[in-house]
This record gives sequence, structure tokens and C-alpha cells, in this order.
Amino acid sequence: MSLDDEEPLVLPDSPQYTVIDSNETSLLGRLLNPDCQSIYRMIEYMPTAWRVVGRVKGIALSRDRWNSSPPDDFLSTLEIWIRIRNIPVNNFTSQTMHTLASEIGHVEEIAYDPKVSHTKEYIRAKVTFKVDSPAKATRKLSIKNGGTVTIECDYEKIHKRCFHCLRLTHEKVRCPLLRNPAKLQQASDQGRAQKQSSQSLVLAKTKG
Repeated sequence: MSLDDEEPLVLPDSPQYTVIDSNETSLLGRLLNPDCQSIYRMIEYMPTAWRVVGRVKGIALSRDRWNSSPPDDFLSTLEIWIRIRNIPVNNFTSQTMHTLASEIGHVEEIAYDPKVSHTKEYIRAKVTFKVDSPAKATRKLSIKNGGTVTIECDYEKIHKRCFHCLRLTHEKVRCPLLRNPAKLQQASDQGRAQKQSSQSLVLAKTKG
């Protein structure tokens, strides 16, 4: 009998062999860019950042609660604030802002009140962002006169991204699209097809 034929080891069904109960108040997280981020340094730093030195051990990097049976998409999203610039004055409405923010992720909040003076050159929106998606910095918007404007988007507290595919999970020197010519060609073909099918975002006309 080979080692592969051995029966798998079975642990006793006892609380001594699990951490489910002891981790009920724990937080779980993930590194966005593990090639450039040290989990050990983060574990040492986070208690200081959260002002809980001496009261915790082993800190995770997001505020998702402990889950003994996490779903497939667990820790695959994060809530971030974005700043949207260059919205045309004739389209400066909450619905326009919501449409533009939804291009980045699921919209949780638009920090804009049409009844209050607006003094910033941008509007802020909180979105749930999929960490494996590109963090797009610009988006073309069709306007009523037949032209287009370039909408710009900044990501608050997001300092690094791949400058080729715009994802947060690696830097350009480790971009899998650049290291794999087949993937690069596939992404290029998909990009051209998407560009041909929809040159720019068009605001839908709704009945008043």
C-alpha cells in the first residue's frame, strides 16, 4: 500500500481542536499586494494604528467578521471612497453621480446634497469595489451636444496599483498580462471588442 492509499487523518470532534468559538470576535483580512506587503509588519503595526496595543494578537487587514464557513467571495471586496471630477455642469445631478460611481463598484453612498452649497471640484462616493477589478482612473462620457468629456476618478487611501492593467493586487513588474503574452493578447482583443461596442458611457434619458 502506498502513502496515497492511506486513510485521511480525522481530528476528534472537540472544541480543543477548533478555533470557531474562540474566534467569534476576531477580524479577518487579506493583503491586497502580498508581493510588496509584509504580513508580519502589518500584524505588528495594526494594533498601534487601531489603538489596541496589548489587547489583541494577530491583526487582520479588513473589518470582516470571523466566519467558520466563508463564502467563495469572502474578502474579495472592500468599501472605498472615490472622488469623481469633471462632471458636466448640465449633468450635475445625484443620478448622474450615481451612474458614474456605479462604473467603479456597487454604490453605497453619494456625499452630495443638492440643497447645500458645493465648494469642492469633485464629488465623493462610497462604493463596494471588487479587489480583482481594474481601478479605472478615467471614463469617457457622451454629452448631449454629441461630444464627450473625460470623467476622472481618484481612489482615497489607495496609493499603489499596476500601471498596466490597473489592478491593486500587484505592481507592473509582476503583471500577469505582461508576463503571459497569450493573456495579454486576449485582454487586448477583449478591450478592442468592448471599445467597439461601447465607445463611451451614455446617460440614459428618463421621463420626468
